Amino acid sequence: MYYDIRFSVYYARQKQRIKLIINVEAQKEFRPGYSLITRGIFYGARILSSQKGTEFTGRDYDNIRKVYSIWICMNAPDYIGNAISFYNIQKSDAIPGIPDEKETYDKISVVMICLNPKSEKGNRLTKMLGILLSPRLETGMKIHQLEHEFDIPMENDMGEELNQMCNLSDYVEELGIEKGIERGIEKHLSQQVKKKLAKGKSIEEIADELEEDEETIRRILKNIE
Repeated sequence: MYYDIRFSVYYARQKQRIKLIINVEAQKEFRPGYSLITRGIFYGARILSSQKGTEFTGRDYDNIRKVYSIWICMNAPDYIGNAISFYNIQKSDAIPGIPDEKETYDKISVVMICLNPKSEKGNRLTKMLGILLSPRLETGMKIHQLEHEFDIPMENDMGEELNQMCNLSDYVEELGIEKGIERGIEKHLSQQVKKKLAKGKSIEEIADELEEDEETIRRILKNIE
């Protein structure tokens, strides 16, 4: 698994290398208690400031590299559907006169990509990502559609990496189910402890009747308190 990959892009038309810093985040909810857009701006700003001492030194601010913070929401609400929005810094003149040198301020872009399998709107990118990240499609079907509908070659271990990614999502789902079961058991046990506690039973008696060790009962009592 790779995080925070930094790489140079060769722009053939101008025959030069352009260094970009790309941050990609995947989210299962569009609004997990806060705005993902605001969080994306925070992430981008943090990556911008972290360039001092790596991409530039001293006051050489012209060497700051542009940051793209890309957020993929895999479970967008129906009122949004499949959608893509860009959030950029733009120049606005109160009194015209200052030259517009876009390269001096165009240093951060937050890209929000929302995916909703029930939505019919979207474009080629949202459709491709919908297939790639779908929890319902089997790996073989994903590989077939990516190859034939989007001309993405699956040789050079690409298919194997996709298979591993799908297996990982299955593993995460299994862990979630296990965690949910554990929480259910814990909740049931807490209810039993409460009832016996209300009857004036001691920790030793509760542990004996519920066939649990006393340390577990003490931990549950602490959580209840």
